[in-house]
Parts: sequence; structure tokens; C-alpha cells
Amino acid sequence: MDLRQDATARRWLNSLRDVAYDAEDLIESAVLQQQGDRYSAVNSVLHPISRYRFAQKVEEIRWRSSSYHIGNNTIFGLEQDTDMIMERLLQPTEHREVIVIVGMGGIGKTTLASLVFNKARGVEERNTWSGQAPPKATDPGSSSKRSHFDVCAWVPVGQDPDTLHLFSTISIQIGANLDLSRDVAEIKHHMFTFLLDKRYLIVLDDVWREETWHELVDAFPMSTNGSKILMTTRSKLIAISADPASYPHELNPLSDEVSFHLFLSKVFPMSNLNQAMSYPPLMEDLGRQLSKKCGGLPLALVVLGGLLSAKEKKHDVWSSILNSMNWNDNEAEKQCLKILALSYDDLPYRMKLCFLYLGAFREESEISISKLTKLWIGDDLIPQQSGRRRKEDTATDYLNELIQRCLVQPVLLKHKQRSTRVRVHALLRELAISEGRENRFLYCEYSNQAVSEMEMKLYRRLVLHPGPDKRYNLHDFEKMRALLIVPRTTGTQTICVGHQVIRPFFPLIFRWCRINWQTVWSMPYIRVIEVEGLMMPTDALRSIQSSLIHLRYLCLRNTQLVAFPFNESKFPSLQTLDIRETSVKNLPDTIWALKTLRHLYLNGMEPPSIRCLTNLQTFCGVLVSNDQIAMEFLTLKDLRKLQIELKAWNGYPLLVKSLKLLLALTSFKLSSTEISSEVINKIAHHSPLRKLHLQGMLHPPVLTLSEYFSDYITSITLSASRIGTDQLKTLGSLTCLWELKLKDDALLPCPQHSFPQLGYLKISSLTNLEAFRIERGAFSNLVRFSVHYCSKFRSIIDVLEHTTSLQVLKLKGMELLPDITDSCRNKNVSVITMVY
Repeated sequence: MDLRQDATARRWLNSLRDVAYDAEDLIESAVLQQQGDRYSAVNSVLHPISRYRFAQKVEEIRWRSSSYHIGNNTIFGLEQDTDMIMERLLQPTEHREVIVIVGMGGIGKTTLASLVFNKARGVEERNTWSGQAPPKATDPGSSSKRSHFDVCAWVPVGQDPDTLHLFSTISIQIGANLDLSRDVAEIKHHMFTFLLDKRYLIVLDDVWREETWHELVDAFPMSTNGSKILMTTRSKLIAISADPASYPHELNPLSDEVSFHLFLSKVFPMSNLNQAMSYPPLMEDLGRQLSKKCGGLPLALVVLGGLLSAKEKKHDVWSSILNSMNWNDNEAEKQCLKILALSYDDLPYRMKLCFLYLGAFREESEISISKLTKLWIGDDLIPQQSGRRRKEDTATDYLNELIQRCLVQPVLLKHKQRSTRVRVHALLRELAISEGRENRFLYCEYSNQAVSEMEMKLYRRLVLHPGPDKRYNLHDFEKMRALLIVPRTTGTQTICVGHQVIRPFFPLIFRWCRINWQTVWSMPYIRVIEVEGLMMPTDALRSIQSSLIHLRYLCLRNTQLVAFPFNESKFPSLQTLDIRETSVKNLPDTIWALKTLRHLYLNGMEPPSIRCLTNLQTFCGVLVSNDQIAMEFLTLKDLRKLQIELKAWNGYPLLVKSLKLLLALTSFKLSSTEISSEVINKIAHHSPLRKLHLQGMLHPPVLTLSEYFSDYITSITLSASRIGTDQLKTLGSLTCLWELKLKDDALLPCPQHSFPQLGYLKISSLTNLEAFRIERGAFSNLVRFSVHYCSKFRSIIDVLEHTTSLQVLKLKGMELLPDITDSCRNKNVSVITMVY
């Protein structure tokens, strides 16, 4: 029986899940209540009543459960399409032309558009289908490194776009500096005027509705200079509506042979591809049958290949999977969806739940790996392994497994050594949302199908997306385990175009959420509350403070709260607390006694004591101004990330003594008027340390850094440090240093062959810097250079002449710098200009 198709089976499964969820909640409540008995005299009086209620609930669950019965890396097959669209883009036309790539979901529309976009900008494509392509043969049509277009922008649209958001995305990439506080008509006029004398290329990726095009089109002049708009969509009607005079480019499925090679590239690493091709003919025949089941859709081939990459390369294993793909649908898109579901079904149980959590994030958004894994852990989806292995490490393993199976794509930043964010293909996100809803695991308000408030109460996790006309009443949501309210706010989206990553600043659009908080009193099993970026009254959450014994994750970041809303609650399970960018001055004493806390993000607060927080791994935004706190750092042996600010006090020796013993630190930030060389000496030599941020004058003023810094450090930020020639030379000799940021500091000549591995350099507020001079051989791997608010800076020629790998130059607050557009084009360097 196909449980996905049978309605009776689905109802049975939903009921069975409800029983399992309720049983889990009940058992956890009993355990927590038993733990609470140790310090609560009141519980001794209530014990008989509690036991009676517990027994009643157990009997109810038994009755309900007995009542249920079940009646790699290479671009495959897109070369010809790329050439055809490039020819159309470069062809002179009498008016602005809209070229539309049409095809079903998962066929590679976005991949093709990104190839064309980067080629049109003169940027060589290196990343496709979550892999890196080898260098391509020289293309006769691409000998010039100058971009054909004056300005280019890549715009992810999606099913539920916000017009202001789209205009902001375009504005930051073309340098239009739109005032988004004005009405839409004025914004369109401003952009129209800005683009009028420019040859532009705008890519609108994944357009679902004709209305979206009509809301944008007035901003794009009908120029006669060869300007083009490239659009991807699943709908031919949208393609015809956008430009009736232009014929759509229909993307066809891959051939069987190309499909087979793409499939193999995901099943086997590139180093073993030749070995794969030498497999017995019977295995090759199975591989061809499996790849043919994908209907020529690249996404299906990639996901199926990822599934098989995690399994034994044996005939019976592959044959078993082939036999499970016995559907009769001939439509490629339906086959694709079934293959995605097959890969999902193959996941271990807890990993399935982790995948479903991805449906909580907006389409096309980047997802912070740190936040995602903390949510998984906070919702108790990650099991505790034997020994001392951290849940965070297990969560990372889960994510890496999802990446290996091609269910999640890492966002690869060229100037970063590792991914800190991931994204999900639209079809896979739809799968996560639909499966989450089917299992009553998670309901996303911005999914296609709305539900009644009564039905919403059946879901264990609720994701709300507030809008100006939306109101919510969360009364009596007894089953809820996680509440995530995701406003449309700033800086949460990365735009990925092949290997190119654009991270624009998005203005504040909407952050208010009208929730009837006064009636939110019954969430007895709530584990996760995520309201980052949501503006709310200080007392908005106080009505649920009596029901937080299960709470593990609480994020109030950037909510403008002036007081902590849960002062009267106990948090026996709390693991993550984030109050950054709030005005909260004090936390209840119960917080400072929590041995369960693993990640604590403060806002410059000085704690009364930290000696009980022995399981802390992350401790940020803490103020230190007395001997007691300095000494109590000795108890935090598991700290991985520490950010502290020192007030004027003579307790450096005590702090140094504590820091010396924090041997697990991987990231350390210290802010102080003066930073003693003793602190650097004790902390910077820890072998796990990878990231160091020092904000304050180094003391003594002349400091030879080579005796302090570990060779393993990959990222250093120095602010107001007043470093000199010797210090800069020492930094330049660090063989693993990949990222360097200098602020309010001196920048001196860089000698030959210095900074051999540096990929990202940022200088800001260097008010006396007029030119940045480097010698040949320095910065040999630099790919991104940012210059912010250096008011006297006038020349960047040395950087362009002596760096051979530079790809992106970002300028902010540099209006007086002479125009370097042509120089950057000739060097194949993209320029991002920001004036605020």
C-alpha cells in the first residue's frame, strides 16, 4: 500500500503521530517535574494530584493508540543553451528585450541563467549543481574581459515576492541608492531615470505570477542600446506576457547519456569517476536505468546521485532502489518529485525531522548554520551520543549528510574557507513544507495552502510571517513545541549566482506583528521561541511565562525589548538565550544558575556570577569589571566562543590566568581601551583558536606579534590597535591567515610575498590613508577587497595591478574616490558601491 496516496492510511498515521508526540511531551513533563521536586516545597503538596493527572493522561493515550487500525562538478548539457542565450543577450535590438527561460521545476533554469549572467558580466563560472567546474576551454566569444553591460543585477523572485524587497535587491547591485521610504511609483521613477542612459541586464529568477512582472516593468526603460531582461519561469503564459515580440527559450530535459554522466558525478567523487566507469556492465546497466528514471531533470539526478553516494556500491543495493521506483508516471516533473520524496524517505528518522525544519525559512533565503543547528538542538531533534561528544557536533554531521545527499546546498563564499550558511532548492523546500504539514510537524503560514485556526492548533511547530493586515490569536495552543515569527526585516538573504554571492542590505520593511498575546497562556510544551527582528511591546510575552519548563531556545534578538519578559519563570531546560540588540538591563537570577545553558548572547551586560554556567560553549556580549567574574571564567572549560568587553580596572592578571586555561576556544573577541600583551600571549597561542578580534590599543605600543600569534589562526580583526611596520610584517607571514580586517588603524606598505593565503581584506575608517601600496607577489590569493570610509583614500591602482586573483571590490562611503569602473572592468573585477 502506498501510504502517501491512501487517505485512510494518512489519517491513521497522523493520529499515531499525535499519540507519539503527546506521549513524549508527557514523559518529559514528568521527568522535569521530578527534577523540580528537589527544590519546590509546593510540589510535595501537589504530588498526589499530579500523579492522578499523569495516570489519566497515560490511560487516555493507551486508549487512543489501541483505537487505530490501518485498513560533481561539471556543467552537463547546458553548453548549447548557454551559447544561444548569450548570442541573444549580446545582439543589438531596437528596444529592451525580455528573454525568458521556460521549463519545469528542477530542469536547471536557475543554473542556466546564472551561467549566462556571470558570463555576460565577464566572470568565469566555477560552481554548478553544488560542485566546482574545471576551467573551460577558451571561448572565442569571450576574449574581452570587459562586461558588455554597464550594470547588472540578479533578483530572486519566488512565489511570494515583496515589491520593495525586489527593488532594494536591484538597487544595491546597480548602485541606484533608492530611497525605499517613498511610495512605489516614486521608486520606479527613480530607477527608470537611473537606468535610462545605461545598458543594463536584469535577471528575474523564478517568476510565478504575471502580476509580479507588471509591478516591476515600469522601472525598466525601453532603451535602444541593447538592454536586456532575462527571466526564468515555469509558465509560458508569463513568458508571452512579458514580451510578446520575444520568443521564450524552452529548456529541455537532458539526454539519457548526459543524464547518466551527471548521475555518476554525484554517486562517485571526481577522483573515482574513472573507477566508476570500469564497474561491471551489470552495474553500469543499473546505473543507466536509475538515471533514466529521473526524466532528464538535473535536480532529480543530483538528489538520486546523492542518495546512492551514501550507500554501498553493490548490485543488490542499487537493484533494491530501482525496484522501489516502480511508478508509472511519464511526466518528468512528477518523477522528479517522487525521487525527491524517495531521498527524503531514505533519511534516518531524526534526520528527516531536521530536513523538515528547513521549510520554516523563506524561499531563496540563506540559512545560518549556527542558528539552524541550535534550533535543531533546542527542539530536541539531535540525540545525545555516548561519551563527551557534543550535540553541536552531531548536528553538524546531520547537516553534512544532508549536503552530501544534495538535499541542502552550502553557500560558498569565495573569501571564506568554510560555509556558514546554506540554502534549499525551491522544490526541496516545497517537499519539506508538504511533508511537515502532512506529519503535523510544522505549519508555515507562507506556504500555498492556508488552514483554519482550529487546524493550526494541531501542528507542533508554527511559523508565522507577519504582514501589515495580519492578526493572530494564539490562545490555547497546547500542542505547540516551537513558535517562529519571521518578519520581513534586514539582511537575512544572500543572492547566489553560481559561485558568485551577493549579500545586499535590505531596508526595514515590516516588523510589527499583531498577536493577541494576552490570551497566549497555554503552551505547556513550548521548546523554541524565535522572534528575532520582531518589534513588540515589552510585556508582549509575559502571558506565557508560566509554561516554560520545556523551553530550550529563546531568541529575542533585535526586538527592542527594554525588560526581560520572563522574570518570574524558571527555565530548567534552557540551552540558548539571545538578547543581543535589545535594551534589557537585567536577567533573573535563575538564568545565572542554569547548568543547562550552552549558548548565551548578551548585550553588554555584566553578570552577577557565572560560576554555575559550566556547560557554556558560547558567551558573547559580556562586560567584565571585577575580579570575581574574571576568576569565574576558570569554570567555563567548554567555551568555544568568547566575546568580552573590559571596563577600566586593574584585574588583568586574574583574567590572564583564566584565559590561559580556556583551551577549547576557537573564537575570541576582546574590547578594551588598552589590551595588554599578556592577554594576547595567553590566548593567541591556543592551537584550536581560529578567529581573533582585538578592539583597543595594543600595549606596549610597539609589539612584535610573531611571538604571540599561532600559525593556525585564519581570521584576525584589529580595531584602533595602532600597529606598526613590524606587526604588519608579522601578520603578513602567517601562513594560514585567510581574513584580515583593519579599522581605525594604520596601513603600511606590504612587502613582497606577504599574506600568501589571504582571501579577504577589509580596511575601514583609516582616515589618514591616501594610497594602499603593495609590492609584487603580495596578496597572491586575494579575491575580495573592501574599503569603507577612508576619507583621504584616492588610489587603488596598486591593488589592481599587483593582485592577480581579485574578483570583488567593495566601496562604502568612498564618494571622493576617482571613478575606477573601467580599470576594474579591464581586470575582470566586480565593483560594489555603497554610499551610506
